[in-house]
Amino acid sequence: MTMMMMMLGNTTRTTASQLLRRAAARTLSTEAAPTMVKLNFSLPHDTIYKGASVYSVILPGAEGEYGVAAGHVQYVAQLKPGVLQILHEDMASEPEKYFVAGGYAMTSEDSVTVRAWMNGQWTVAIQNCRIAIGNCVSRLLARTPNRT
Repeated sequence: MTMMMMMLGNTTRTTASQLLRRAAARTLSTEAAPTMVKLNFSLPHDTIYKGASVYSVILPGAEGEYGVAAGHVQYVAQLKPGVLQILHEDMASEPEKYFVAGGYAMTSEDSVTVRAWMNGQWTVAIQNCRIAIGNCVSRLLARTPNRT
């Protein structure tokens, strides 16, 4: 056995031992386990949530849909086009839903950060709708007599 193999073997044992100790400490801890996760959710042009406490988030991962709640393992995933769901309370409430065309999600034990984007065509269509609605409202207000 080479010296390098002996060093790597020892490091692996130490790392596994440390992980087991940490897990046991968490299990035996008298502190209550966290029930909420911090959500950071942003698009290239807007921030939807920054540090919001939510019960869980369901993400459309490239390898399959998955949920994130408090105590989740660290994980980085590419997002595929799909619906991102945010549950603000336990499963009793209706989830808040957003369509995302892709992006990335970075998960830690107490937070999830989502960087997503919408399809460029949808973004242009939404901006055009906002402009058209603003123009209609302006025309309606110009035609309505001022009643005081």
